[in-house]
Amino acid sequence: MAYNKYLIRPVQHGLDLSKPSLHMGIGSSEWPSQNFEVIPNGFRKRGGYKSFRNMNIGTDFERTEVQQIIYYHELDGTQHMIVLTDQDACRIEDDGTWSFITPTYTTGTATATDGGPTGSYFTGTDTLWVANAAAGDYAILDADHTTTTEPDTSWAKITAVDTNTKISFAAYYGTTAADGSYKVRNVYTVPTNERWSYAVVNNALYFTNGDTPLQKYSGTGTASTVDATYANKARYCISYANRLILADLDSSIGARMANRIAWSKNADPDDWTDSTAGTNDFVDTEHFIMGLGKIGETLVVYRENSVIFGTLTGVSTAPIKFSRERHGIGTLSPYSIVEFEGKNAFLGNSDFYILEQDYPIPIGEAVRRKFFDIHNETEIKRAFGYCHKPKNEIRWLATDKSGIRRCWVWNYKYNEWYQHVYNFSISCGGRGYASGLDRGSVDVDIPGA
Repeated sequence: MAYNKYLIRPVQHGLDLSKPSLHMGIGSSEWPSQNFEVIPNGFRKRGGYKSFRNMNIGTDFERTEVQQIIYYHELDGTQHMIVLTDQDACRIEDDGTWSFITPTYTTGTATATDGGPTGSYFTGTDTLWVANAAAGDYAILDADHTTTTEPDTSWAKITAVDTNTKISFAAYYGTTAADGSYKVRNVYTVPTNERWSYAVVNNALYFTNGDTPLQKYSGTGTASTVDATYANKARYCISYANRLILADLDSSIGARMANRIAWSKNADPDDWTDSTAGTNDFVDTEHFIMGLGKIGETLVVYRENSVIFGTLTGVSTAPIKFSRERHGIGTLSPYSIVEFEGKNAFLGNSDFYILEQDYPIPIGEAVRRKFFDIHNETEIKRAFGYCHKPKNEIRWLATDKSGIRRCWVWNYKYNEWYQHVYNFSISCGGRGYASGLDRGSVDVDIPGA
């Protein structure tokens, strides 16, 4: 009696969408396979996640989006997990709570008047609120403020700065505490479709975006503005040559210079006028700067259709020389640039690439056709990536044409691709400090709005 025999080959590779399914490689996965990860000679369900801390601000606040998770490690061993949202900078505390480190104004005293849902306001004594507060900022009396239960529901959104001694709120303030000292929290703004960029230089954390002057946090107190003239509204930053490097920033007269990079004084990112500070404008083409990277001792300037390489000169007053540029491959996705193992990975205009030494190498053959087919140009520009080191993965997240946030994963150890879809819309990922770890850190993904 004859029997039909079927050869069963177990799946042991990630996605391969470069060929029709009939011609797909043996053991490879096809679309729409998702939510798995590759291991040697096989695959398994992707890792799960658990809630760590709710960063949403409450009913009287806009819903916020976490945009950066930063593991800031000081020279003395002090660890900080800093979270940047589209409105605030926050520090995760050891007990799991968090506190704002967004700049605050506290001069003078305030008296709360509860005039009902449309008439609540603070009147101040010895205050200068016109220059130090704005509509959209938040205020609270210190007596109403419980720092260990942020977001404190007593924070009130300012709708108008009427005078130096009066600020108004949209809703009933509701205080039962004594009048006196107070805080005005100067919230940040982030340009539409943009994100924060950050770097650690000279033992301090610096962060910036295209709407906010360069900010500095040194581990205590709150963040502060470094320079609102020469280091203003930069979209990108990176540490290099013992300096802070900025790109796409405002000039001293307030005009956006999308093809300019600037570097700080040697070993002092607070000084932008010293003889060892300077700028360089790339004006040979119409293409704009789209991000910064670093490979060993080489600074990488990404543009829309090229990559420029800068090297050290050894001359303090002209520390960087830009002598090489590769045309034809660039990026429209500035936040897709990820540094890993001394290399860069990024989403190019038609493929995924790694930049090794000074040459872009395509890595996305298995998924690139599908990726560019189901994501429109706007969402491709908004795509962002991060490195999940424990699993040797670069993860890029982008929303497809159907509104689904997809996580495209490249495992650089096994050279395999796969993709995840989460129950939440992941807004960022990064490396953060976990309470209770001694000199340790943990990789985390943060669900967003």
